[in-house]
Amino acid sequence: RKEARRAEAKYQELMQEVENDKKARADAQEIADALEGREFESWPMFPGKKVLRVKEHEEFDGRVSAEFRCKDDESGERGVSLLMGRMYSTRAVVPQCVLFD
Repeated sequence: RKEARRAEAKYQELMQEVENDKKARADAQEIADALEGREFESWPMFPGKKVLRVKEHEEFDGRVSAEFRCKDDESGERGVSLLMGRMYSTRAVVPQCVLFD
């Protein structure tokens, strides 16, 4: 009887690991689908943070014109920043990349 309980507990533990792995894979696939082939970058001026380009850097004048930060203070979760840049073609200031904490 004791062995049967241990075996059942081990089975439940392994099934939980399988479910966690499935969820992690589904989350990773959802992120990959959302990125549409783009990848996160690491920039030396933002150590420990990931950067996702919205448009190619050749489309901008090379400066960050503004930064808009968004963080949910109540949840304590990490935030994101939009780094804005001026486009050569339209001279409009638009998001050039997203900075993830």
